[in-house]
Amino acid sequence: MDHTSQATLLVISLGAVMYLAVYFYFRMGDPISELMNESLINNFEECSKWQNRLSSVDLETYISLHQKCKRAKNMRYIAYYCGSLINGDCGGAGDRFRGMVLTFLFAMLTNRIFLIEWEKPFPLRDHFAPNLIDWRSPFINQKRFAYKISILDSACDRPELWKDEIMNSKETGIRLMTNCHARDHMWVLQNIFSLKVDNSTTHQKELEFLLVYGTLIKTLFHPSDHLKNRTQQIAKDIGLDIVFKLDWGVPSPIIGLTIQFGTLLTKL
Repeated sequence: MDHTSQATLLVISLGAVMYLAVYFYFRMGDPISELMNESLINNFEECSKWQNRLSSVDLETYISLHQKCKRAKNMRYIAYYCGSLINGDCGGAGDRFRGMVLTFLFAMLTNRIFLIEWEKPFPLRDHFAPNLIDWRSPFINQKRFAYKISILDSACDRPELWKDEIMNSKETGIRLMTNCHARDHMWVLQNIFSLKVDNSTTHQKELEFLLVYGTLIKTLFHPSDHLKNRTQQIAKDIGLDIVFKLDWGVPSPIIGLTIQFGTLLTKL
């Protein structure tokens, strides 16, 4: 058999193999796709049941459901928002972290997916990475995907606003800009973590609140490599010959202190 005949036979053989592969694929189905579809169906059913619950779930269960349901279709979500759709400033870091933690609590309370859209003046993910909750949003600055509301400063103490706009909202997506503190909404913490604040001393209340608050921060955030490297460089520049241990839960030998003069200067 010459080379031309061999080449022709090879082409025919390959064509036959490809034909049979395509035939059996469509005739018998793709087992991998079937397994994936079955998994998606199961997740959808579980996610739908979760989002239709009348009561919140515990933190561990929420973390598991968030991982399964974030990318499921038609999920309800609430996002802490600081992006181009906001006119003006979102406040300083303190305002923002207070708002993010409270938004997370309301996400748990209303069985919604929690997201963060912090893009001003830099993306939050440049300095903090998701830890146990992947809060990165697929809807950055896309107007059509969410109802937007701001609850700031004096409006923080208006319970009817939280009830009407957040708790009873029928919107699929909510973008919330807030600087309200979870300490001022202890009823939310009581609902989720069963804190017995009414029978505690002021000191016990504050300690219990700080422990819960710390748990929430650790659940949401992990220092990015950029933040770790930058912090170590600053320490080196000011003569601190130490090795920073920035993993959550590991005590650090350094205490950070910030002094804010804004309020004081406005009164001078």
